[in-house]
Amino acid sequence: YPTTSNFASATIKASLNLKIKLDTVSMIANKVSILAAPPSGSGVTITSRLTDIGGNNIAVSDTGSIRYVLVKGRGTLDATTRKTTTDGAVQIVYTTYATAVDTATITTTARNNPAITTTVTIISVPSGPINYFTVTINTADASKIAGDSVNITITAMDLLNRRIYAYNAAGQTVTLNNTTVSPVVTKDTTYYFSYTDKNGKYVKRSNGIALTDSIFVQGLASITLHKFTAEATSNTVTITDTNAITGTSANGSIFKPGSCAGQTTWSVTLKDTVGLNTPFNYTITPRDKYYNINSTVLNFGYVSSNQGTNFDAGSNPMIFTGPVTYNASQSVATNNLIIYVSDGTSTLLGQSKAIVAKAGVTGVEQNNSLPTAYSLLQNYPNPFNPSTTIEFGLPKDGRATLKIFNTVGQEVATLFNGEAAAGKYNQVQFNASNLASGIYFSRLEFNGKMQMKKMLLLK
Repeated sequence: YPTTSNFASATIKASLNLKIKLDTVSMIANKVSILAAPPSGSGVTITSRLTDIGGNNIAVSDTGSIRYVLVKGRGTLDATTRKTTTDGAVQIVYTTYATAVDTATITTTARNNPAITTTVTIISVPSGPINYFTVTINTADASKIAGDSVNITITAMDLLNRRIYAYNAAGQTVTLNNTTVSPVVTKDTTYYFSYTDKNGKYVKRSNGIALTDSIFVQGLASITLHKFTAEATSNTVTITDTNAITGTSANGSIFKPGSCAGQTTWSVTLKDTVGLNTPFNYTITPRDKYYNINSTVLNFGYVSSNQGTNFDAGSNPMIFTGPVTYNASQSVATNNLIIYVSDGTSTLLGQSKAIVAKAGVTGVEQNNSLPTAYSLLQNYPNPFNPSTTIEFGLPKDGRATLKIFNTVGQEVATLFNGEAAAGKYNQVQFNASNLASGIYFSRLEFNGKMQMKKMLLLK
C-alpha cells in the first residue's frame, strides 16, 4: 500500500477508506454516524484520516487532501483552524452559536476520489439560563497608575459554568468599588467607564455605568475603565443585571500613584496674605504626572523663593511623603512673593501663586484684608487630610450658610448657619475624618446668591 495520498492508481482507490475522529470518538466511513453534544459556542474538532483496507494510516501531504462540506447546520466550519497533524491527518473545527438545538451534518471527502466519503452529525445544545458573571481585569493592566485606563472583560455564565453565547440582554449596571451615581460625565469626574454599543457608538458614563444598550456580543462584554485619581486601597469592578444577578472582579490595586520624582506637577499652597517676620504655614504636595499624590514614597525637594535671603524656609533638602506642611518667614514686604520647590538641580517641581507679604498679618490665624464683596475663599490646605480651613466674607451683615456637598449633590456637613458680620473674613474648620477620599464642594449662600469651591480630600 502507498505511504502518501496519491489517488492516480485504480488499485489504490479500491484499497482506501476515510476514517473520521470527532474529538475523542472515531469511526470508519460508511459504518456509523457520530452524535456529539457540545454547548453552544464550543468548537468541535473533526479529525479525518485516510486508511487502507487493513486499517493502516496513510499520511496526507497537505490540508487540501480532505474536503469538508457543511450540508446543514447553523454553525460554521472555521477554515482558519484547518491543519495537518504530525501523523498525516487533517483537522478542522465546527462551531455554532445557536440559541436552540443545532443539528449539523458535515460531509468529508477525499479530494482526489469523491467515492471515498463519509458523513458526521453534530448536535450542539445551547447553554442554560444566566447564573452569574465573571469579571476579569486585564492582568497586563494591573500595574496601571491613575490617569491610565484598564480593560475589563465580562462574561455571562450558566449553571454549568459555561459561557452563554446567546446572552445579549441590556440593563446591566457596572460599578467601581460598588459606587453608583448619576450616569453623566462632568469636569469633576474622578473616573468613568466607556464602551462601544451594539450600533458602533462610543459611550462613556461616569462612576456607575448603566448599560442602556447591550454591549454583550455572544455572551461577552468589553469595557474600559478610566481613572484620574490614585486609590489607596484595592479596587473591584461589579456588574449587576436587572434580575439582581451579579459578578465581581478580584481585589486589585489597579490605579496606583506614579513616581513624583522629576515631575513638574507638585503644588505649593498657602494663604493669599502672610505677615512679615512671622512664621506662616505652607504645604508642599508631591504629585505624579497625573497629579496624583504618592504617599508611600519618600521624595526630596529644595524650597526657595523669588525674594532670596529675605525668605527663610528652614533647612534643605526637605523630605515629603505625601502632603507636608512647613513653616517659613518673610522679612521684606512684597506683593509678589512666590515659593518654589525644585529637585536641587535645574528642574522646578512646583511653585505657589504670587502672594502678599505685609505687616499686621499674623500668619495662619487670620486674614485682615477686608472683604469688599460677597466671597468664598479657596480652602487651605487643598488637597487636605482630614481637616482644612475655609474662609468667607460678606459686604454687609446678614444670614449666611456654608455647607459641604459630595459629587452627587448630597449634603455631608453644615459648617455655618447663622448671622455673620461684614467687614472681616469668617473662618471655619472642616473635619472630614468620617468621609471617604474624593472631591467635595463648599457652598456659601447669602442674600439669594451662591458661590462654590472644589476641594480634594486625600487620605
